[in-house]
Amino acid sequence: MEDFDAMVDNSLLSLANTHLSMPEIATDTSVPDTSLGSSILDGLDSLGGLKGLGSLAGTIGNIWGGIEQRKYQKDLLKMEKERIARDRARQDKFDSGMQKAWA
Repeated sequence: MEDFDAMVDNSLLSLANTHLSMPEIATDTSVPDTSLGSSILDGLDSLGGLKGLGSLAGTIGNIWGGIEQRKYQKDLLKMEKERIARDRARQDKFDSGMQKAWA
């Protein structure tokens, strides 16, 4: 009974502090090497591995896309100029026909 009375006298906070402890936190953050052998991508360490490879591919894609976009815009401009030239030729033909009719 004395043990029970002693426990009642102590607060729950003091019991929790004496009986519970925090788990140990591991400070070793090294990642074990799980590779199966040498990879073709091992030489890409200077670029940052796969992230660097993706970045390089994205840059090349952006350059290629810019080149293709310029080609498309030049083709579009050429087609628009040809359309305007056909429209002007049609209008000139109509105007010359009207001048002959009124002359």
